[in-house]
Amino acid sequence: MPDTLTPADRRRVYRGSTAVVNFLLTSKETNNALSILDGTAVKGSEPPRHVHEHEDETFIIKEGEMDFYIGDQVIHAKAGDVVFAPRKVPHHFVVKSDYVKNLIVMTPGAFDQYFWYLSAPCGTEKTLTPQPQTPEEMKKWKDLVKLFGVDFL
Repeated sequence: MPDTLTPADRRRVYRGSTAVVNFLLTSKETNNALSILDGTAVKGSEPPRHVHEHEDETFIIKEGEMDFYIGDQVIHAKAGDVVFAPRKVPHHFVVKSDYVKNLIVMTPGAFDQYFWYLSAPCGTEKTLTPQPQTPEEMKKWKDLVKLFGVDFL
């Protein structure tokens, strides 16, 4: 990730059109204290259950609905809700509406590097269609997230 980002540089497509992410505040801009991503994800694009070794994640739902599975807890979240997923606690989520818009606050912030690495410049895309991953792509993805202290369960 470059040290300086223009507004156009901040908007990127994540994992083959499964989401659009906008890097509002990067870990480089906060001395790794936190990072904030503004994201839009579509139903069917969710990651598998996973655990973060280093980061807490806070999700602020702006549009749509999601179910979060955090440890043994199930939380149905809609616009205006805030959900906290602590580090070292297995979690995943399911988009219940056609799409969801949310803010993701990560503390500390370095996990934004993962999103940057798996994304590309967005261009003018307005709609997203989840692209199924091949077994080879899924293995590569699972191996990559381990470098960032995340393990898929």
